[in-house]
Amino acid sequence: MKSPFFDVYPLCVPVHEISEIRIRPRFAHTSFLRHPVREVQSIRVDGYRTDGTYADWAEFETAPFRMDGEELVIAYPFSDEMEYAFRLLGDGADGKPEILLTAHVYALEPDLLRLRPYKGDFHIHSFQSDGLEAPSYVACCARRAGFDFMALTDHRQYEPSREAMDFVASVPTDLRCYPGEEVHPPECRPHIINFGGAFSVNDEYRHDEAAYRREVAERMKNIQDELPPELKFQVAASEWAFDRVRAGGGVAMYCHPYWKPHERTDVPNSVNECLLKRRKFDVLEVIGGYARINMEGNALAIARYQQERAAGNPMPVAGVSDSHCCDAEPFGWYCTLVFAESVDFPDLAAAIRNDQALAVEAVEGEFPRLIGNFRLVRYGYFLLREFFPLHQRLCREEGVTMLDLLAGDESARNRLNAMQGRVPRLYDHYWR
Repeated sequence: MKSPFFDVYPLCVPVHEISEIRIRPRFAHTSFLRHPVREVQSIRVDGYRTDGTYADWAEFETAPFRMDGEELVIAYPFSDEMEYAFRLLGDGADGKPEILLTAHVYALEPDLLRLRPYKGDFHIHSFQSDGLEAPSYVACCARRAGFDFMALTDHRQYEPSREAMDFVASVPTDLRCYPGEEVHPPECRPHIINFGGAFSVNDEYRHDEAAYRREVAERMKNIQDELPPELKFQVAASEWAFDRVRAGGGVAMYCHPYWKPHERTDVPNSVNECLLKRRKFDVLEVIGGYARINMEGNALAIARYQQERAAGNPMPVAGVSDSHCCDAEPFGWYCTLVFAESVDFPDLAAAIRNDQALAVEAVEGEFPRLIGNFRLVRYGYFLLREFFPLHQRLCREEGVTMLDLLAGDESARNRLNAMQGRVPRLYDHYWR
């Protein structure tokens, strides 16, 4: 984990050029005046030296450095996309070299360097459906959990997400809140999320169910699988919903395909098989659930995603909480890490659809699990260690202050005004 005693920046630099890494002591007791650096050592994560030869066990190279006032500066040739480690050595109490700090930096190709990692959750419920808290409270908890963006997705209801958005718009915060709903067309068992769509898909079938049924019947003609009519209807109805979500500009997510309430999976296996094979949705929920019992379903979804990818059917993935209580243990464990040009919805949506996102499972006290493209997974673990602890601290403080304001403490508004912009500045500080 990133040392709390030193600021190492930038954390993310371009490949194929020399970049300067600066290390600044945060406190007087870690000052380089009190602990002079005698040597800086470096190593690439793949174990190779800068001359292309492989380093021996536990061997580091010596790297040149200079002092710029109280900051130590390392100019290093980052030649390949990967993580790099730097050790700062000083004199120990026994006169032998002592490691003062091990710093980590990641070099990136231009396509990934221009993107930023944003954490979010877009499958959350409020007391407007079967959750426990108000939409405004849920929004505060999302920021407290470390999220850059969120969407409230109550069952069959779009308006609660607008209520959450109105609250966030009224508060000085850098959290982004987008519209959403969980879509449940008639006689359709699969659960579907409308993330960011401009209109309610639930309202569409409610306003004209006859038209919905006609359109689904027409779609059934194009499904060749040997399914009984009632199951073919479920596939066609799901794909009707996926398309309606996209018609509104939203991201269509197929939720928890192996959720098992009441000792059996909620969606018939044959329907699952057909939906996964045809893949008319934008993103598959592979991590989620508001209780530990859902972990088996997650494991099955991950295994199925990996099988489909290996078979030449890759699909974008997401991690979400499906939270029904934001003060319960699992909230914040599951999220999606999106690598996008900005946290604006069009950029997030494009990144998710383009497989530029990771499903994250970060259960308290356990090693986190990242699901998705290997290149992003490797980079993602670096970010979880080196960047997101700092990001989490700022978001948590902001979310707690939002809750204070929601509870009636008007002085919290001034505190939020002072906090606004801190997280964007954090990104600017650590990316070159």
